[in-house]
Amino acid sequence: MSDLLIRADRVYMEIFSLKHVDNILNYQLNNRDYLCRWEPLRDDEFFTKEYWSKEAKINEQEYLDGKAYRFVIYRHNDKKLIGQCNFTNVVRGPFQACFLGYSIDHRVLRNGYMYEALSTLLDYMFSTLRLNRVMSNYMPSNLASANLLEKLNFKIEGRAQRYLKINGKWEDHILTSKLSDVSAV
Repeated sequence: MSDLLIRADRVYMEIFSLKHVDNILNYQLNNRDYLCRWEPLRDDEFFTKEYWSKEAKINEQEYLDGKAYRFVIYRHNDKKLIGQCNFTNVVRGPFQACFLGYSIDHRVLRNGYMYEALSTLLDYMFSTLRLNRVMSNYMPSNLASANLLEKLNFKIEGRAQRYLKINGKWEDHILTSKLSDVSAV
């Protein structure tokens, strides 16, 4: 697999692959309690090297097929994995769109790392991959995501009731999107 590395000022992002398995497993284990309120229920297998090795292989193929771009986020100064962001369900043809999901290590919250990573990656998705629309949805109680997406110029398009089962409970979500400002997409 060819490595895709995208740099920003304080962070860099790489496509999640087999070389990242140990780091992503540590990230998931260190953030297990924090992330559970924003994610589906995870069984014990999710927190194993075998699970993440299998996911890495799947992701590498989806990347090569242009179906998904799942990135891990590292800080430049200490090479520590501090987050992940996933551009998934890429649809081409007349739609030219995908979904965005992300998470960050609870120990580095509110330092602007995710904003820096996403603003850089959104530019890549629009300018290089020529997508027209990126959609991202959040629970109304997730004010940090609401603020981040607003700062990134995502626009609210509606509210979906019982949209995803999060931490064992059906949760409403606010639906947002950002459109490309690249002309002739």
